[in-house]
Amino acid sequence: MAATATTTSLDDFHQTTAAQRADELVRAFFGAVNAADDAQIDELLARSFLSYHLDGTRSRTGVKRYYAELRESLSDLHFEVHENVGVLVEGDLVALRTIITGTHTGDYAGVAPTGTQIQTSASHFFRVRDDSSSSIGRSSTPTESWPRSAPSPGWRASSRSRYSG
Repeated sequence: MAATATTTSLDDFHQTTAAQRADELVRAFFGAVNAADDAQIDELLARSFLSYHLDGTRSRTGVKRYYAELRESLSDLHFEVHENVGVLVEGDLVALRTIITGTHTGDYAGVAPTGTQIQTSASHFFRVRDDSSSSIGRSSTPTESWPRSAPSPGWRASSRSRYSG
């Protein structure tokens, strides 16, 4: 029996080439995060990029530091686009949901490593202009597989994100 290819929001889903490019851009961003490729992240995020979180605003450099620190706490950290939702594009706004996995092998928010595998999900909201991302907002809801002995991820946020114009 032949394997069936996974259909993604890249497969004739978007009605414009700009929407298609925005989809490719955010997927490339998470590919760069997964590969810990800071040079690729620099290419994908505008120099004026800002990331909005409950704990403050991060620059492009701050976002790279955030993911590096997260990798220190969660080995084999991986973000995967949740294909049941896909990547939704409306004008310059892009929304997607990721499934995040990793193993709690480093100190996280004062909690010693547990060795527990985690899985959680997050919603991400990007503003894409001129073929680069200029801002990102994020909210997420940890799933039950996040270890009870560890704090829930620091990126857990309210259901509303703020964007700069």
